Amino acid sequence: MEQRIRKLLSKFSAELPKFEDGRINYSNAKEAFVLSIFVYFRGKILLLKRSNEVASYKELWDSVAGYYDSFVEPEQKVFEELEEELGITKESIASIGFASVYTFCDKELRIRWHILPVLVELKYIPEIRL
Repeated sequence: MEQRIRKLLSKFSAELPKFEDGRINYSNAKEAFVLSIFVYFRGKILLLKRSNEVASYKELWDSVAGYYDSFVEPEQKVFEELEEELGITKESIASIGFASVYTFCDKELRIRWHILPVLVELKYIPEIRL
């Protein structure tokens, strides 16, 4: 696991509460570590409109996103998020590429996001379940 990813997970794991299953609970955190997964197939990128029910960035366009809340390898976390959010399984994935973690400070929400951008290329367009 990349050193910066391990360091961020260790920091948040030590500082923040946990859910019963051991995942990091970012609910009231001023910093959070998230994945931003861009799903790509033949020159097209999947964009999703965020729900009005989510806590932040309501009804804005976004990639598949999720909290990095457990000590699993980045590739495994991508598989988990794609399965959870879209029903996409690893069998339909041709490749996964990771960029470097970058930090974005949202002054309005008063939160610092540590974002791991990911590009997932599909072999074919699977049936997507939101």
